[in-house]
Amino acid sequence: MTTTNNVSRLLELVKRPQQAKRKPSNFALYWAWLFYNATALLFDGIAAGTVYAITGKFTYAALTFVAGFLPLLMHEFLFTRAYASRMQKVLAVIGAALSVITILTVGVLAGIVNVLGFTARNSTEIDIAMILILVLVAGAHGLIAAVYFYIDDGIKANQVRAESVAYHERRIEEINRAKEILALAEQGASDEDAIAAQYGGMEVLNEIMGQLRGDAIAPTSGAVVKPANKTREQDEEDELPDADWREWLQGYDAARSAGKTEPVVYQSAVPSPLSPMGEGSG
Repeated sequence: MTTTNNVSRLLELVKRPQQAKRKPSNFALYWAWLFYNATALLFDGIAAGTVYAITGKFTYAALTFVAGFLPLLMHEFLFTRAYASRMQKVLAVIGAALSVITILTVGVLAGIVNVLGFTARNSTEIDIAMILILVLVAGAHGLIAAVYFYIDDGIKANQVRAESVAYHERRIEEINRAKEILALAEQGASDEDAIAAQYGGMEVLNEIMGQLRGDAIAPTSGAVVKPANKTREQDEEDELPDADWREWLQGYDAARSAGKTEPVVYQSAVPSPLSPMGEGSG
């Protein structure tokens, strides 16, 4: 064995043993997180007990946690959210700071009330101040949470998608209604053409539809319209019966004068207007 090997072996024997490398740990960080949250919870517990002792209502005591410790936890998780934008992180910091300030303020007021006593002269004003602070801060946390939600990129993308889908669905419904109306219009036009071809025009259909609508019935093309400027003689002529009626009336007058029951017909080819089936008598 050479001298160099001996020296190396001796160095290995006398060298201080190396300590095992430990993995990095965030235990201290998590301990800090647990410590300030536990402190906030303690302060809120004292304040909630004081509020309950003052008001005698559990809801106001629960409001202490709603304005202090619970929103503090919420804003912590919102800040560390992977999808949080820069503006959302700012809102989370503002909300957490408001929670801490509220916890400290309400805790100090609760301590003053406990020291002075619940029957002290100024305790009523302090009690009112505590209730107002809790209500206003709880509402402020709700507003911050709502703004955080609605400015989220994912929520806005879903809203845009929903609006687009709703727009196209509404457009499809309008197109389907228009198609139904067009189909009915085409059917109506086809029926009108068929009626016009069958009856030689639209006069009959227009007349019937006018009656159904309650319109005034217009005179047909074959009706005789009496002129407005007719003379008296023309009116008397219009009131006279036609030739057939005149002949029958003459025969009837002659028969009545002769004592007969049947009228005398001067023209055998003229039927009696009163005889059935248009046939003349005897």
